[in-house]
Amino acid sequence: MQHQSFTLKPKQTNFQTQSFLELGKPLYIQDVGQETMEGTKQNTSITGVDKYGYRLLSMASTKPGLWLHDINDSQYINDYLQYSQEVSQIKNQIQTLGIDLEGQNLTQAAFNNLELISEFNCESLIPFIMSQSSEQIADCLNLACFERHSQNEKMNNKGIFLEICKSKGIPTPFGSMYTNQEEAWSLFKSLKQRGSTAFYSKLSRSASGQGIRQFNFESQSIIEDFTSYLTNQDTITNMEQFGIRMDEAIIFDKSPAISFWMSPQTGIQIVNTNYQVLAKNNPEELNPTVHKGAYGPIDKFELLNMDQIIRKTEEILRENHAYGPGSLDLISRNNLITNTREDFIVEINKRITGGYHNFLAEQYGFTYFRSDCNLFCPSTVSFNQLIDELNNNDLLWTNGRNSGTFIVNYQTAPLHEKIAVISFGQDQDQAERTYQSTKELIAKL
Repeated sequence: MQHQSFTLKPKQTNFQTQSFLELGKPLYIQDVGQETMEGTKQNTSITGVDKYGYRLLSMASTKPGLWLHDINDSQYINDYLQYSQEVSQIKNQIQTLGIDLEGQNLTQAAFNNLELISEFNCESLIPFIMSQSSEQIADCLNLACFERHSQNEKMNNKGIFLEICKSKGIPTPFGSMYTNQEEAWSLFKSLKQRGSTAFYSKLSRSASGQGIRQFNFESQSIIEDFTSYLTNQDTITNMEQFGIRMDEAIIFDKSPAISFWMSPQTGIQIVNTNYQVLAKNNPEELNPTVHKGAYGPIDKFELLNMDQIIRKTEEILRENHAYGPGSLDLISRNNLITNTREDFIVEINKRITGGYHNFLAEQYGFTYFRSDCNLFCPSTVSFNQLIDELNNNDLLWTNGRNSGTFIVNYQTAPLHEKIAVISFGQDQDQAERTYQSTKELIAKL
């Protein structure tokens, strides 16, 4: 693909990361696909992924910036911004620009509109994930950005990141990365000799449970199943290109997540804490791995117990010049022998994750929340109809109500019948009741 040549005069000021969404005037390109200059590579089967990044709009709308989007979504963008401002009573300051994608992804189409984008005088770039093409846009427009593509890829690679964690003494599940079948079978034998019940094989760029495969040592067909898995072309490609992580399955009772913003000046800043709500891909699996939502915040004593892990993660990020947004996923259990709480880090997502929309609870004055990023909503229900139904049943949160549901993202509903919501409450029980009532109401529409 050929992109037009475009250059701008260097800016006179050099903006630095200070805090969440405050790096000058950002250009938001929330393109979920893993872009390259040759095309889009999406190693995922998550439905609705093309509009996934729209969940940031509710947080970005109250600050100056430019939101780039598919011109076909203009009506939704306008409706959503109007809704968000009316219920929160917080004035929108963001500007929006719809562009014709012409069969490309959003990031690639941006190259055809660089001159128009430059007229908005943005000062920084906040992409969904720093890719080769988003990095080139930042360079063409001379925008400050948090990290380079290579640094982002290194952190988001599950195998590489967990190996770094092990070297820092951060607790991780027993395992390592393998790049060929010999290494895989060697680790298989080590896990079996260790007495492991099961293990997980995880693609380096998997998300929301996709790309994670469980193997149980009690299964009579485990040898055949693992052989079939290792000889699958998708597995071979991932082994050769990225490496695949193999971890012992640890039975856990909670999955804490910490959304953060890493600043060169102030270090790691916690944006939000939550316990992930997980579901199983298959009933026979030992642990749930599919992200469905969250509740929170994390108990302050549990968070204090994770302080060393957070500080060591900050050290890793600083050493690798990885700044900006991210989320740390852990699993926790009670050790019955030592009578202590154990936390294991399982991955880092160096981007704005589902945990970030829980930040809205604090922004709107709530401590307790229950979110759902895959809530069923019939495709026949329009955005404005949903708002009216929630409002008529006293479930729509508006400024002044002490509980209610806020719509984070509706754009995926017409195709995939799912939306993202967050329910607020004065305590955890009220937040959960509000969420359950919202879920039941929408299911009946």
